Amino acid sequence: MLVRRWAVVIGVLILLGFTLQAAFGGGSPTPAAPPAKSATTISVVPEHLSATLAGWRLGAPVSRTVVVNDGAKLLVLGGLATGDTSTSAIWRVDPLSGSATQVGTLSTPVHDSAGAFLGGRALVFGGGAATTQAIVQAWTGAAAGTTTVGSLPVGRSDQVAAVVGTRAYVLGGFDGTHLVSDIVSTTNGVQYQRAGALIQPVRYGAAATFGGDVWVIGGDLGTSESAASGGQTNDIQRFDPRTGVTKVVGHLPVTLGHASAFALNGQLFVLGGRTGTTLSNRIWRIDTKTGAAIPAGTLAEARSDAAVAVVGGRAWLLGGETGGPLAPLNSVVALHLVPAKRHTVAAVVSAAGRHGNIYAADGPNMLSPTVRNMPYRIYVPESGASDVDVIDPYTYKVVARYETGLDPQHVVPAWNLKTLYAANDLGNSLTPISPYTGKRAGPNVPVADPYNMYFTPNGKYAIVVEEANQILAFRNPRTFHLVKEVHVNCPGVDHGDFSANGSYAIFSCEFSSKMVKVNMATKSVVGYLTIPGSAPQDVKLDPTGRTFYTADMNHGGVYTISAASFKVTGFIPTGRDAHGLYVSRNARYLYVSNRGAGSVSVISFATGRVKTTWHIPGGGSPDMGNISPDGKVLWLSGRYNACVYAISTTTGRLLAEIPVPNMPHGLAVWPQPGQHSLGHTGIMR
Repeated sequence: MLVRRWAVVIGVLILLGFTLQAAFGGGSPTPAAPPAKSATTISVVPEHLSATLAGWRLGAPVSRTVVVNDGAKLLVLGGLATGDTSTSAIWRVDPLSGSATQVGTLSTPVHDSAGAFLGGRALVFGGGAATTQAIVQAWTGAAAGTTTVGSLPVGRSDQVAAVVGTRAYVLGGFDGTHLVSDIVSTTNGVQYQRAGALIQPVRYGAAATFGGDVWVIGGDLGTSESAASGGQTNDIQRFDPRTGVTKVVGHLPVTLGHASAFALNGQLFVLGGRTGTTLSNRIWRIDTKTGAAIPAGTLAEARSDAAVAVVGGRAWLLGGETGGPLAPLNSVVALHLVPAKRHTVAAVVSAAGRHGNIYAADGPNMLSPTVRNMPYRIYVPESGASDVDVIDPYTYKVVARYETGLDPQHVVPAWNLKTLYAANDLGNSLTPISPYTGKRAGPNVPVADPYNMYFTPNGKYAIVVEEANQILAFRNPRTFHLVKEVHVNCPGVDHGDFSANGSYAIFSCEFSSKMVKVNMATKSVVGYLTIPGSAPQDVKLDPTGRTFYTADMNHGGVYTISAASFKVTGFIPTGRDAHGLYVSRNARYLYVSNRGAGSVSVISFATGRVKTTWHIPGGGSPDMGNISPDGKVLWLSGRYNACVYAISTTTGRLLAEIPVPNMPHGLAVWPQPGQHSLGHTGIMR
């Protein structure tokens, strides 16, 4: 324990600007057997929506418009034109041929209306003009203009409408002073009756009919145009027209307004919109049984206030805004559902044996069924305090913070992928975290000195790394009852990785310039390797299973160690205080975080050389982390800069620097591709 307490003190001194020098210097081979096969089915590419720009455009830019399907083509009625003015234009659009023809005009130009197609007529309910409107306009195509056929019980704009059977329902909106909770229905646009009420009144919600119910997703809560004035909601509301009852059945991971919703191929989706004033490019699938929001793709360009309709087995996103109402769009996005591609783990692992890639099951978005419905989040332990922060990787914002235990060093995914654990070193405990809710999942589990934690590849044991005690504690991975303590004769044991066949692991001993090899079957030390003058840190096995890499802080680079002989075979200079190691999703590169140099080096496994180095602007202290499920972002804690870095693995550009206090350390990116977690911040196989 004393060693870890001094480590925290040292970290604080570094924060104050002191420069410290490290106070410490720096069996028989087991051949790798072919990986075992498994018959478990996994998803290689999850089901998702593909969004591409259509090869045609609307006749004019428009946002906040009404779109209805007249049975053959789409009618686009009113909305905001360029310059933030209401348009009267009615367009007939054929998405399949790409034609858009103006066929009429509204008698009263409006925007922020709602619409429906009933009894052979397109109906436009209320909307905004000079004042909030109550009029209901109808267009049949028999004349150039619309006729006024009725009035809503109260004037309202910013509302939504949906059709169930022969009845249209108008929900939410704004009457010029208050949000409207009443839901009204009509069969002809002339007579109206109250059908129910929203639990949470909203304006600019997204609505769609699904399973005979009307779903209202998100929405603004303010009484002015600015979402910031009253905030937004992440509620998912479901209205049952048969009973008149509305329920909140789930929540989006973020608040959202000005989005678009639709049903396609028996599934419900919501996309685009704004979180506050930030445009969104995300697509979510709503699980209509549980109310969960599941990532289902992204738009190439974020947009809000777009109309959406389904024709020819595709959804079509029409117009919208990328900045504000002054400059609407005339572009169209086509969306179609791409089914999941599946094969068995046996096929993947066999391929790994043939092609020399132990990470063959860890490719981009190769999420197992266990994790595919878990929200994508970044879990950051504050090692100088007692908390874990949760970051939304889409908004780059901290969305939750909760107490775990004193000195949480790493957030570790369990072998079965169902739980995350904060390893509270000085708190002598593990805090279970649910990756479904992103919150604590129960009371702390008492264990001694958990600086780090690993799981044997067969899932039989958890190995709690007691750094200060110089012990590797083999424990039951479910109850964490102690099975056996393995004492290591090297101070500072902290990071490790397993051989290709899982028969042994090697761990680094930071304060004694040593590596230690441990047999998993006998749970005993079988050898030590001294690397003179080193301070070894993270450890990672290369894709072929032949070479271990270990980062060395003292020499500013990475040592290579033969898996067969347990001897040093080379050294690759990277940068001062080389620390964390992460394998790219295509298993071609090793990312090395150089904590003292404020950089990340990219080593090619093929050449054994540094391909490029990415520098954090203004310097930094990149430490521990992991890679996004799609492999496009490297997430690292900025341990001595009180932040978390998001770095593009395509360009090396710093995408975001997110404030997180109190020495953020071993952050976990979750979910991750792969069959099982071997621990640390997510070593996946």
